[in-house]
Amino acid sequence: GDSAIFASRNNRFQGNEYRVTSASGSWWTWNGLEGRSAKEVLAVVLPTLARTYSDFREVSPITDVQVGGLPAARVGIEHTLRTADGGAFPTRNDMIVVPRGKFMFFIGMGRNPDDQDAGADLEAMLSSVEIQP
Repeated sequence: GDSAIFASRNNRFQGNEYRVTSASGSWWTWNGLEGRSAKEVLAVVLPTLARTYSDFREVSPITDVQVGGLPAARVGIEHTLRTADGGAFPTRNDMIVVPRGKFMFFIGMGRNPDDQDAGADLEAMLSSVEIQP
């Protein structure tokens, strides 16, 4: 199965708004995606997210990146999370896939779309990730 490796959450007020920044990393099995590149895996995931969120937008295209010195792929998306009681929370998510043999390491980073400080914090966190062999 899949298992969490790390999770980080930062809650704070910015002006009159409550801001949440989160990041998590987990190992995923390939689940039928064996042999596909990290970019191909993200390309398979995006249509499902687009069907799930009516306001889904890809805000940064799928690109090749490196995480901890390893080849990976990354995409940025925005959508609104809605609660049963009518709440709505605009969200920016960056998804990163790092292939590692029979598994892939998945990193998800979420924040309010206009929270630039949170974006910098998440980038610093991502640059500190080290994946051992």
